[in-house]
Amino acid sequence: MAVDVVIDVEALRREIRKVYAQVSREPATDFVFPTGRAWALDLDYPPDLLGRVPDGAAESFAGVANPFALGVLLSGEHVLDVGSGAGTDSLVAAQMIRSEGGA
Repeated sequence: MAVDVVIDVEALRREIRKVYAQVSREPATDFVFPTGRAWALDLDYPPDLLGRVPDGAAESFAGVANPFALGVLLSGEHVLDVGSGAGTDSLVAAQMIRSEGGA
């Protein structure tokens, strides 16, 4: 027996935005998904670079994967972080590509 389910995509988007905004405002809250610096470390973010990310950005991290697992960015490369959330990825990437060399 098939059941037709209607999903209000706009309502879903609003709720997702609301939850991610709450992560940024209240990072110490217990969410149903992992967040924070510890989660980024669990995803194998480079500990030395993540250690230099400000607490506000690192503790508001709510990523689902580690883009740096694909490889290290090289000095001078350009990066565009679309939907950057707390900015953790951008702050790690900036350290990799800074003009004085990689991490």
